[in-house]
Amino acid sequence: MRRTSAWPIITSVAILLVAGITIASAQQKKTPDVPPAPDPFKTAKTVFLKQEGGSAIPFNVITTNMEGWERFTLVDAPEKADIILEVTSPREVPDMAVASPIRDYPQRQRTPDQPTPTSRNNFTEPVKLVAYDRKTMKPIWTASHRPHYAVKLKARESSLVEAAEALFSKFHDRIEPPPKS
Repeated sequence: MRRTSAWPIITSVAILLVAGITIASAQQKKTPDVPPAPDPFKTAKTVFLKQEGGSAIPFNVITTNMEGWERFTLVDAPEKADIILEVTSPREVPDMAVASPIRDYPQRQRTPDQPTPTSRNNFTEPVKLVAYDRKTMKPIWTASHRPHYAVKLKARESSLVEAAEALFSKFHDRIEPPPKS
């Protein structure tokens, strides 16, 4: 009787077994795609508006526009809201001093080596609107708009109104995009 060696058969079975296990584990790792989390703006019904600092003009403009939009219900506490909108604006400057390139003060003349004031923007920071998801308190949208330069108080106030309206328009277009032409 002739004896055959069992090693080639055992080796072939072992290779097939390892290959089968590898293929099975690779197929188990392929889970169906998890759908992305829903857009918080689509599911949100309530909004809390918060003035973080600065002038009250942009906050009042955005509040008025939100009330007129009727897409969200404004609530009086952050715990009741789905989204928190935070408005930050430059602080109010009641009287602005304008520096002259020739003279800063009547009693002294500017020397040629002194720098001439060149800044034309009296608002050092922009009006900012940030939307937070109330559950996670993570920002989900942000935009800013720098008010235009203005010397007179009425013009500065108008510039803040324009900046706030531009921000509200950006927010509105994020929620309800305008139709594409």
